[in-house]
Amino acid sequence: MLDFSLEKSENFENIGKVSLFVHKSGGRVICIDNEDENRVFALSFDTPANDDTGIAHILEHCFLCCSKKFPAKDPFNLLDINVPHTYLNAITFPHKTLFPVASLDEKALMLMAEVYCDGVFDPLVYQNKGIFMQEGGFYDGKGINGVVYGEMSGFYDDPENLAERYLKAAFTPHFSAGLPENIPNADYEKMLEYHKKHYSRYAKSQKFK
Repeated sequence: MLDFSLEKSENFENIGKVSLFVHKSGGRVICIDNEDENRVFALSFDTPANDDTGIAHILEHCFLCCSKKFPAKDPFNLLDINVPHTYLNAITFPHKTLFPVASLDEKALMLMAEVYCDGVFDPLVYQNKGIFMQEGGFYDGKGINGVVYGEMSGFYDDPENLAERYLKAAFTPHFSAGLPENIPNADYEKMLEYHKKHYSRYAKSQKFK
């Protein structure tokens, strides 16, 4: 592979041949070769939380709104409706963000992977602050709107999730997904700086761990 070198390769029972490639930038790619008909591709990044405004979560949503090569309003839903797949999602964990897709069709998988990669590395949110406003949380004079704000408000309306929030607060200082009361305080410029720091193409010296 161009600009990649093979670091190690090993066969695992019930998994297949697992190979680790390292890019010149420091990025790592794990390839699993087996007979499973379900083809899977995923991007994963370290995205630690610096506060409770949910910047990592907002970025996750912004990536799948539109990108330089795919400027459609909502490429994620277009893929969901029009491309055969067995899995299509993006997930913000406490310390990482994962972008997994899967399909039985190789061409479909490659298309989804291309859309995801372009969304992650060349998001149009740099040129369009409105995407950040739409996906985060903002005051519109009547109340607070925003996709992530609405998502997390609904999540914590569940008593079990609310109890889990206070339990986790005893072990972690911040919530990557964001807390509803703090999401409207997310800062656009800080979010772009966060992207430059934690997503490889924009990170001049950042190394994957």
